[in-house]
Amino acid sequence: MITACLGLTNSASAAGSNSGITYQGRILRPNGQPLDGSNVQFKIQLRTPNSSGCLMYEEMQLQDLSESKGVFSLTINDGSGSRTDTSGLTLDRIFANRGVFTLDPSTCTTGTGTYTPDESDGRSLVVLFKDETMSSWEPIPSQKINFVPFAFEAKQVGGFTSGSLLRVVSASGVPMTGLSPLSNTQYTELRALADGTSAKFSQLNGVTLPAMTSGQALGWNGTAWVSQIVAGAASSVTTAMLQADSVDSTKLSANSVGTAALSPSLSIETSGDVKAAALTSRSVKVLAPAPSVEFVELKAPTLTAGTSYSLSLPTTSGSANQVLTSNGAGATTWTDRTHHFIVEDLEPDGAASVACTAGTWLTRILNTVTYSSISGASLAGNQVTLPAGKYLVDGRASASNVNLHQTVLYNVTNSSFAIPGTLARSTASGGTTSDSFVSGILVLGAPTVFELRHRCQNSDASGFSRASAGWGLASRSATLKFEKIE
Repeated sequence: MITACLGLTNSASAAGSNSGITYQGRILRPNGQPLDGSNVQFKIQLRTPNSSGCLMYEEMQLQDLSESKGVFSLTINDGSGSRTDTSGLTLDRIFANRGVFTLDPSTCTTGTGTYTPDESDGRSLVVLFKDETMSSWEPIPSQKINFVPFAFEAKQVGGFTSGSLLRVVSASGVPMTGLSPLSNTQYTELRALADGTSAKFSQLNGVTLPAMTSGQALGWNGTAWVSQIVAGAASSVTTAMLQADSVDSTKLSANSVGTAALSPSLSIETSGDVKAAALTSRSVKVLAPAPSVEFVELKAPTLTAGTSYSLSLPTTSGSANQVLTSNGAGATTWTDRTHHFIVEDLEPDGAASVACTAGTWLTRILNTVTYSSISGASLAGNQVTLPAGKYLVDGRASASNVNLHQTVLYNVTNSSFAIPGTLARSTASGGTTSDSFVSGILVLGAPTVFELRHRCQNSDASGFSRASAGWGLASRSATLKFEKIE
């Protein structure tokens, strides 16, 4: 059993900057001998006096009792110890019975950590100690810090309690500091405001209001408030009453002007802009530039119930000769009227022959773009590049003196046969010529490169001949046509 003799006094530093509380006592061991440790730790706590017992202040101090015969003297907040709580409250604020304290609920015995003090509340002082031989803290019975008799007079000003005085406090009820005192003039005006006789009651924004009569409105002429008659009746708003940009979304709330407030034959004329997030009308007339009175009118067709739809325009004005097309869901885009790409092997009269080697796929020459209206389509090095889309393909290539022969549209990008052509026959002798045709559908998810390839059964030095009759005309021995349908 450890006992202690205790004393409690108030103190302040010489500069008065740190309020303090001095706590004195003597600690004896159970055998009556004084505690004589050279490193005795003290934990000093200030807690709320109610049942919640929330921590308001905590400080750790270290003292040498080896020569004091167990006597100790602790001064809270004198700078010799280290503060270990997180409330951030000063001692002046801790002992002020004003406002509301919001404390850490984890430091409370019970409750949420909110403490509203009564004007006569004290505080609880809890002290614990531990020397070098002790494994845990030993508490000293808590002390109640109450008012000394003259402190009751300190709670009054000339006999008036704080509840009877005009005060300036923060939102949490803490008194404000650094405020200037009221002058005699300000005090007189404050009394007039309280009595309802202040001249400021007849002012707006510091400017005196004029006398008003029935039907008048208050107006501002730039320097003073004036009473005036507003032009126009309540059911008529004239141009003299509205200034440019004077009515906007800050003046009218949503759905505040409906059909019940407007005449069925309402007409609005303006030379400015009418802005709206959405416009609902049976028709829209777009006038030609002034002074012309002609117009273009847009009307919706007669629709059956539940068949309404929306159309959205493209983001650009498009190119020449393009037309609007829909995706079926109301989104429109500019599209070429025709979507064709035609390439050929076009050679002058007397061009060199092209040999055919049996069993070998030969890439046919394609050297001329005859027609192009597909954006992104191109011809280079006998290869056709097509953008993504869906295409209808039609092509042909000639052969002679090779017996059986066949064309194919070859996908160079992924090394595969795309569309096989018809199997044709040109007798191995006699100079007969025939065409192998290739046709089908291509669906491309990305730009793709193609070639027209040709294979023969019998070899011939001029089997894929481009020679002409010597008539001075060019000849075509291979053709590919692509029509973009989607």
